[in-house]
Amino acid sequence: MKTDSVELHTRLDLTRCAQLINDSFRRMKADSVAPVQASGNPLDSIGMVQPDVAVVGSRAGKLNLWAIQVYIYALTDGCLIDLVAVGDGGFTRAMGGARNTFSLSKGRQQVQAMVSELRAADPSLTLAGSDPQPTPSGPSSPPATALPEPEPNTDRALPVVAATPTSGVADLPTPHQQPTTGLSSGQIRDLSAAETVVAQGANRPLPTSADNRIVLRTTWLTPPDSGIDVSALAVDSQQRAVSESHFVFYGNPRSPEGALAVKVAGAGDASVEVSLDRVPLSVAKILIIASIDPVRRPITFSDVGHLITTVHCTDDGRPLLGFDAAEAATQETAMLLCEVYRRDSEWKFRAIGQGFFDGLAGVIRTFGLQTA
Repeated sequence: MKTDSVELHTRLDLTRCAQLINDSFRRMKADSVAPVQASGNPLDSIGMVQPDVAVVGSRAGKLNLWAIQVYIYALTDGCLIDLVAVGDGGFTRAMGGARNTFSLSKGRQQVQAMVSELRAADPSLTLAGSDPQPTPSGPSSPPATALPEPEPNTDRALPVVAATPTSGVADLPTPHQQPTTGLSSGQIRDLSAAETVVAQGANRPLPTSADNRIVLRTTWLTPPDSGIDVSALAVDSQQRAVSESHFVFYGNPRSPEGALAVKVAGAGDASVEVSLDRVPLSVAKILIIASIDPVRRPITFSDVGHLITTVHCTDDGRPLLGFDAAEAATQETAMLLCEVYRRDSEWKFRAIGQGFFDGLAGVIRTFGLQTA
């Protein structure tokens, strides 16, 4: 497990800080808030200032597990608040199929949401270290590594603060977090419904809706007890990933600015929604990836009956472009299905169907990300 922490100085008193933290937990629907368990070794606490409040909150469900520890120290001029996101990185979770471990990126998002709420209550709130630091009334505690200044995230409701990591499972994103696609509920089993079938390697202008959003829907047929994960990765003009948080999959279903979102509709059906107006200028391409689910029955893409990606506008949900990557599949365990890319001022779609024999790890390593 990794941690990221941010230290804040507020002029609010201890009681008010505790109330705000508690309110945040409730608003974010934390499953539990519990005391942080102290070390069993009494020598560990010698020479350290003990916090006046030490709690950990968490939320469990099917996706997006997160955990945040909160430490509050009462000072003569307010309080020092230490918010610690706890979890594994996205690639550790994706590579190991670890759907029941805490997500560090989700924890960071919850920390950002909590900082925004604290700042709303105290506009003078500062990151510790950005001002001369207030001095606690005892020996100073070890310095924590501060995150960059968090930016308020008002696009969606974010879950709450976290408890000691347990093996819970996290909830599916709530309806307002899930992108609405307007797609029909039936799985697409052939390309007959698509207005244009795109051959492997070919490209077409990308149709867009009035709100400049598109949906790339992938459906598949696999043997019993097996499955496929669909993900998306934003890369720059040098074919390098823009950032780890722009690898969007079941454990990180939305990119930071909301340009990319993954939605799992059911067995054999997943979509990536792209809000083209929100795509950062640093992004040259958005890659759509399919990979064999590592926690279920091991198969290869030669076992897949169909692997169809269709492009839809959000206006009416009709499949406008279509491509079946299963036609050329052999023993691969990951597949770069297609890409959406910029060409001058235009967005275009290219059918790729490139297989990888070393799974999802091989795909993301190709684009400069580590899988540790």
